[in-house]
Amino acid sequence: MAAGALENPTDDAVAAFQQAFGPAPNFVFKGGKEAIGRIVRRRFEGAFKLLESGAVLYSCGLPAKAGGPEKNGLDYGFKVRSGEYWIALGLNFWLELFSDDRFAMILMAALRVGYGRWVTESSLSANTANVFCYAKFAFLAQRAAPPPFVEEKCPKFV
Repeated sequence: MAAGALENPTDDAVAAFQQAFGPAPNFVFKGGKEAIGRIVRRRFEGAFKLLESGAVLYSCGLPAKAGGPEKNGLDYGFKVRSGEYWIALGLNFWLELFSDDRFAMILMAALRVGYGRWVTESSLSANTANVFCYAKFAFLAQRAAPPPFVEEKCPKFV
């Protein structure tokens, strides 16, 4: 849905994009060759294809002593391993009662697995590199409110 909203963006889609990423989808960074809306769309499509492909290995929260990525137990929503199609779903994922929060975590994990070099979990990164801003746009494009943990980590615009 989010990728489709960027194919021929309506005024609502442009407003949602600006709320999540700042500039309009047709903005081209200085020295860049394509509009950021096209880049974001391609990443959404790639994440969807990855999830659809069955190539991702999921694990149900492995702490470090059991071979997982987390050193402090299972207190996380999701983790990924750089360079691997692997997603660990931690205790916070399974304890989350709202499916919107789980959707956001799965979407962000897929973006991190597919585009980890360019998309981070750092709220200090540029918005097109901030995985929380992708999740925010995905919700806003559907005219839905993003989960609070997504809103908190994506800078405010417009």
